[in-house]
Amino acid sequence: FAARPQSLKDADAMFLADLDCKNSMECSKTYSKIGIDLMNIGDYVTAMRKFNEAWLIDGNNHETYWGMGIVLAKKKEFEKSVALMEKSIMVSEMFDHINSPKDEATLHCDAGTTYMALLDNSYISRDNLSHDLSESINLKDIDTTRKMKYTFEENIINFKIQLKKDKKVRYLFDKAMEYFQDCQDLDSKNPLSYYNLAYGGYLLDNGGQGDENYYMMKSKYAEFLEVNREMHDHLNR
Repeated sequence: FAARPQSLKDADAMFLADLDCKNSMECSKTYSKIGIDLMNIGDYVTAMRKFNEAWLIDGNNHETYWGMGIVLAKKKEFEKSVALMEKSIMVSEMFDHINSPKDEATLHCDAGTTYMALLDNSYISRDNLSHDLSESINLKDIDTTRKMKYTFEENIINFKIQLKKDKKVRYLFDKAMEYFQDCQDLDSKNPLSYYNLAYGGYLLDNGGQGDENYYMMKSKYAEFLEVNREMHDHLNR
């Protein structure tokens, strides 16, 4: 965290002095839960304040870093968001263990998504790719679908080249895939992990299995869209 002005330090001290709390972790979780609820309705400013208060109460609560990381990603501050996601995972492993494999999987998927967002923000617009792909999923005519496939390939050809030549691009990509694989290992039914791993496989393809990888990816993305409507509303926060 950046150095805080003295006025904010004084406000933090007053907040902690007025706090009636016997168990710091339980109190911190209460505040981070409020932050999550606020984030889910789009009130990112108040949510960030609640995550910060949760952090002040107990810095070993991984939800504080997770929540702040998501808020900063929404503000397109991806470098800071990635750092906070990494911190959340480290804290969860060292101090604040996650009891639910699904929740732990979600954290790793969110970390992977943040890495891809950092990558996309500099090198490629995946919104267009997702649109192209979702359109082709709904097309029954195979010729039209193949035409959409070629449009999709044109959009990512430069990214494939950068992936091979640019060390930073490859590092960010590999970190994202690492977290998506962790997500899948923790929760084999998490559709976001399947979609992104299929997407990653497609990007790494050298041309020999292009059609196969594309249609595998399309299938996984269709599964992602269907299951996401019921199980992963948090991804649309």
